[in-house]
Amino acid sequence: MIRRWVFIVLLFLPLSVQAKSYKAGSVGYLYDSCANMLAEGQKLEDVYQTYCAAFLEGFFAGASVSNWIQLPPPQSQDPCAADKAGEYERINARVCPHFPNYMDKSATPEFMIGTASDIVQRWVAFNLKTDKKFLERRASLVVGELIQPGPFCDSLSQKAPTKIEPMNINPLVLGIKWEAYLKIQNDVTLERKYAQCKGDLERWKRDPKFSFDVSWCGGEIEGYMAGLRSTSKLQEGRAENSKACAKPIDRLYKSLDVARSMCVSEDIKSAEVAEIFLNRFEQGITKDAGFANLKALGAVGYETIYRGFLCMP
Repeated sequence: MIRRWVFIVLLFLPLSVQAKSYKAGSVGYLYDSCANMLAEGQKLEDVYQTYCAAFLEGFFAGASVSNWIQLPPPQSQDPCAADKAGEYERINARVCPHFPNYMDKSATPEFMIGTASDIVQRWVAFNLKTDKKFLERRASLVVGELIQPGPFCDSLSQKAPTKIEPMNINPLVLGIKWEAYLKIQNDVTLERKYAQCKGDLERWKRDPKFSFDVSWCGGEIEGYMAGLRSTSKLQEGRAENSKACAKPIDRLYKSLDVARSMCVSEDIKSAEVAEIFLNRFEQGITKDAGFANLKALGAVGYETIYRGFLCMP
């Protein structure tokens, strides 16, 4: 099962970027927001209000609902047991195994910040080797790859490149306690999400210079879609199954292609998702997500995308 700690640590994602202005919603824009958050943040309440925190809250929620299933071994009497055993093992190993042990009770926020920053910097450097415009790509399309098995994941078992410089992180951020995070989680409500998204949409509609993609609501939605896409690589490099077993295994894989099954196209706009959320809230048909005890964390994406409303005409 995806361990919650892996995604909590991403709330403190530290990044170092070049002095360049990146388009709203891009990987580089997310970098800038996170770098500023860690360099200038003083207390968690301020950190939480940043675009970086919004994106990562959405990512945590989206990845959680996409990766919670762990398949038990197939029944021995199942005629497709041999085919399924290999596929189940592959599916259950869909998250990179080379992350530090964040489940250790002694793991402090400082430890998580340090190790997460190293992983993220290495991920960026790894991608820039083959894609010079990587930082210009839409973050919701690529951030999910960070936690997937593959060449980058394999590289984490090796020594980190010496080129990577340490982050500029405010010591006050390093000193944030878990109690502060838990209080923030308890204070997040659907009513708060509604007020935030309503205000962000109204500003976007009246101010032609304001991009909804840079808003808190827009960031949470983009992050949620990135989390849903964290299972996308499962559809690639599949083994060829016997003819009799191909259909049930294919159905299983389709159910795990979460972004596609929830109609999250590559050109979907975060403002469209926000409009659906507001309409549902105003009709009184939203409720606390309740998934994995998330309460209202990531609720904008959950109440619209996960519940299937993007698939409705």
